[in-house]
Amino acid sequence: ERNTPEHVIELLNSYFTRLTDIVIGQKGTLDKFMGDAAMVLFGTPMPIDHPVLRAIDSALEIQGMVQDSMAEWVAKGFSAFSVGIGINYQDVVIGHVGSARLSNFTAIGDEVNLAYRLCEHAGGGEIIVSQSCIDEIKDWNGTIETRHGVQIKGKSEPITVYSLAQKVDYETGPCPKCGLIQQEGTKFCGKCGYRRY
Repeated sequence: ERNTPEHVIELLNSYFTRLTDIVIGQKGTLDKFMGDAAMVLFGTPMPIDHPVLRAIDSALEIQGMVQDSMAEWVAKGFSAFSVGIGINYQDVVIGHVGSARLSNFTAIGDEVNLAYRLCEHAGGGEIIVSQSCIDEIKDWNGTIETRHGVQIKGKSEPITVYSLAQKVDYETGPCPKCGLIQQEGTKFCGKCGYRRY
């Protein structure tokens, strides 16, 4: 509300340009932009090796890019912001959807909706993934924070989701709410549910 539409478009174009470069570098397919969000596919329409790892590497690069670019954007008068990313890995239906006059290539299915809901659930700076992603990255060299009993819109039962981050040698310290000793970089306390962001 503090920026004009023209100003917002300038920021989105800068952000999406950098995001697109990252996605293409990881062999992803940019499906569409939706307002201030982007839908990205890995492994379709062209198969690639390790699509989940490619998606995670892209997400980590995007988070790093946002952090590295923020001083530049704020200096131009934009409000500081952060990005939440959701990733799911499942078989989906792909094809052209629309009418005889206008159609777009996209992916359709409940598992696409889950990726969108994971994105909604992700806080600023977070990467939230589904169980199917975790099953594909058993040797991944990073931190994985488990969150049980998360209610996702459109799902009748709570599910377990995971927050991913690059491995960092954090100091340990107490949770500000319950005092549980944990890594200072932990975003979500597994005991009391305290969220740092």
